[in-house]
Amino acid sequence: MPQPSKPTVRYTPSRFDYIEVGHSANVIPVDHTSPLVSNKTLVHTSEVIVKHPNGDFETKNTIYTKW
Repeated sequence: MPQPSKPTVRYTPSRFDYIEVGHSANVIPVDHTSPLVSNKTLVHTSEVIVKHPNGDFETKNTIYTKW
């Protein structure tokens, strides 16, 4: 059965970023659609499952790309 597609969120690279496979990432999102996310402060994501050399990464719930 096909999996539903994940939303894509852009994030602003900063010195506070922490992105490692197997851990929650810390980034500042730009256009997250959740009303619980301000898009101005650091967030903690679900577990990172893929990290790409260009800085993009995928969590259990979302795909994040550099803005």
